[in-house]
Amino acid sequence: MHRLLSLRRDLRDGLGWIVTGEWSEPQLTVLWEAGQALERLIADLQGRPPGGWVPQYLPARFRRAGIAGRVGPLKGKSFVFPRHVVSMCEGFESSAHPHGHIFHEMGHVLDNHLGGWLPATFVGGGPADRMVRAVGGMPARAGLRFLPRRDYPWRVTPREHWPPGSYANLNVAEDFAETFALTLLAPEKVPPARLAWMRAFLRALPAGSGERLRV
Repeated sequence: MHRLLSLRRDLRDGLGWIVTGEWSEPQLTVLWEAGQALERLIADLQGRPPGGWVPQYLPARFRRAGIAGRVGPLKGKSFVFPRHVVSMCEGFESSAHPHGHIFHEMGHVLDNHLGGWLPATFVGGGPADRMVRAVGGMPARAGLRFLPRRDYPWRVTPREHWPPGSYANLNVAEDFAETFALTLLAPEKVPPARLAWMRAFLRALPAGSGERLRV
């Protein structure tokens, strides 16, 4: 019990992440380790000591997906709704790439955090739209940014897109979240224009600036 309370406190005080509901020690440990890794990777990209970036740009509240994650289109998935609340699926901590799973969800949080009053993952207006435009795409053609589209690669991002079968080819929101996660974890897998844009975008978001920069 003491260890669980300590991990919750570390997540809150060190990363600005609030955890609600019941969690196991392995689950909280994976969240903490992923947050620490994310902070270090951003700091490396920006060429500075780690600290302060995650609480400023990724103010997340974590909960378990519950029944919503066991039925319908969200079955077995983690998701962000409406803006900063991250519902984690069952077994995320033992998945093949748990840090990548969490980084991906943080990409959605970042898109919403730097967007407008309505969730950018729904209506656009956040950095995901700007990324798609920067690589020659037209995000408005996607409609709601979270809805899967079979024609997304050639209708919305015809000049550059991910390899066939990539999860990033579903829609604007997943495109941005995958670009964010893989730029930090496996940059060799990211299409070049997206990789260049994401690196420039993240370097322009310094910890402690308090600014919402537009790239």
